[in-house]
Amino acid sequence: MSSYSGYVEHSDFYIRPQSYQDAFNFLCQLAVESDENTFYIGRVVDNGYDFDLEDEVIFVWDEEKGEWVEYDHR
Repeated sequence: MSSYSGYVEHSDFYIRPQSYQDAFNFLCQLAVESDENTFYIGRVVDNGYDFDLEDEVIFVWDEEKGEWVEYDHR
């Protein structure tokens, strides 16, 4: 099973690796408590020292919908 981690827009630390849903829920809460409207989540890949994120996805708070939505930056 893959682990996921992420960070809020202006944070300098990643959350501990955990399931996708747990990471998503934690990042939603962390972003709100940090007065941020953007967070990033991705699959954890061990780099031998720590970890990197792959397949990173950006979520932004949509005021009109009142929910977190995936940001399509293409």
